[in-house]
Amino acid sequence: MAEPAGTADTVALIPAAGGGVRLGQGPKAFLDICGKSLVRRVAELVSQRVGRVLVAVPADHVEIAKAQLAGLAEVHVGGATRLGTISGLLAKTTESLVVIHDAARPFTSLEVLTQVIEAARIHGAAVACRAIKVPVACIENGFTTQAIAPSHGGSFETPQGFQRAILDRTFEFIREHSIQDEALSDLVVRAGTPFRVVADTECNFKITTPLDWEIATKVVGPMLWPGKV
Repeated sequence: MAEPAGTADTVALIPAAGGGVRLGQGPKAFLDICGKSLVRRVAELVSQRVGRVLVAVPADHVEIAKAQLAGLAEVHVGGATRLGTISGLLAKTTESLVVIHDAARPFTSLEVLTQVIEAARIHGAAVACRAIKVPVACIENGFTTQAIAPSHGGSFETPQGFQRAILDRTFEFIREHSIQDEALSDLVVRAGTPFRVVADTECNFKITTPLDWEIATKVVGPMLWPGKV
């Protein structure tokens, strides 16, 4: 696949400031998978399609991150929440196109990343979505209120791409409504911007739980990077 023209106007933000509480092994961005940390793998991926990469990490992991990401990314201290972390990174940029990708999602493809960037450039906002395989229920107060058929549903993943004006409008919406910590993808839609959907790879799950880690290190990682240690 040919490399898209012009990356100088594009920046990637990698929020990696979480403590990895649910996984229980410390900040998961720094865990090793097939010979490299998660954050290193993600930084290597996005750096192929953007002009700058900014990573936010816990304060006590700044020096570790700088050593791992030397020459790949700028390292900053993250905020108290994911929204705070993204907002802080965004404030350090001026590029017109912004990509956000989780450090805990090392398995997306360069093709998906490229498609998200180009779709955001055209449509304003774009998101990688994995198809759902069974109907999904909307639930309120313990009861189902709606069923979403697989043909009409998808799960929000990252990478996500935005024209800068879209993110600026979304964060203005966040401030106006005093929102502290909700999913950015939901807030973008609530603020008035629909995403252009890009079909994601089935492997691009978020590593969150011990079971996810087992699957990542024993199945998906060795499948994508055979021979790595």
